[in-house]
Amino acid sequence: MTISDEIIANPIIRNVQALLENQTAKGLAKYGTTVNPNDYSVEEWIQHASEEIIDFLVYLQVLKVKLNESHMKLARENEQLIKTARFYAQQGNWVFRDDERIFSPSEVEMDKGHLARKTLEELGYEFENKS
Repeated sequence: MTISDEIIANPIIRNVQALLENQTAKGLAKYGTTVNPNDYSVEEWIQHASEEIIDFLVYLQVLKVKLNESHMKLARENEQLIKTARFYAQQGNWVFRDDERIFSPSEVEMDKGHLARKTLEELGYEFENKS
């Protein structure tokens, strides 16, 4: 397989290639040229790279916070869905207990899906009105 074939076959490498092409196009549009090693001294290139690394670290921390927020939100939603599923999973004379109260089987039967719909709507799901 050639390098071109490898790039075509690998979506991650294709994405990196596209990023490089886009960044090069931005540089050409902004500066009229690509990177010129003679633009800066070695010390200036090190300083520039250091500043870019600091920016990169900031971006990573932002992503870490956002990922943690997403995990926390999913955990809360999962807990709500599990409580609702347990409510409807009762059989016979079983009694369901959640953190707030105890439900009898007749309460589950009388609910007719209202708790499930309410929970799903709180999580952002939408239902069609059947009129």
